[in-house]
Amino acid sequence: LYGLYGWLVFAVLAPPTWLSTALAPNPAAAWRLNRMAARAMLRLAGMPVTVAGLENLPRSPFVLVANHASYLDGLALFAALPRPISLVAKRELLDHALARLYLRGLGVQFVERFDPRESVEAARRLAEQVAAGTSLAFFPEGTFTRTPGLAAFHLGAFVAAVAGRVGVLPVAINGTRAIL
Repeated sequence: LYGLYGWLVFAVLAPPTWLSTALAPNPAAAWRLNRMAARAMLRLAGMPVTVAGLENLPRSPFVLVANHASYLDGLALFAALPRPISLVAKRELLDHALARLYLRGLGVQFVERFDPRESVEAARRLAEQVAAGTSLAFFPEGTFTRTPGLAAFHLGAFVAAVAGRVGVLPVAINGTRAIL
């Protein structure tokens, strides 16, 4: 019954959030909207978010790296982070029209994971963005699997941080796999 209730909360909040994000005037507005929706969704579903260490969030640009264990990880980041940050996602998500419209509304940066030449170009582009003042958020594992624990990291987040001369902020997301 709880699972059905959780899906009902999602079904009520997700469509207006998706539409508002797709039509948002800019990614910062879309981020604020998604933060409110994520916090409401998690609160209504009885999934409290506890955040420790926000005082370590730099004021200057940075690269955030977080573990990836669930579809709820992005929701947790929206709920936890107090200001917009540009998400980095795998290019394959562009192949799905609904995901593409939503993620583009958020200003997500897409990277190719399998073509080395395109991966190098994406790392260069991301380094330029972070050097120009845009903070980036990565799930450096690239995806998640049923196997518990951390997967090998792709190096794009770290290349962007080094090339952009900014710090890396490690973030641990805990509990989303169990909830999913």
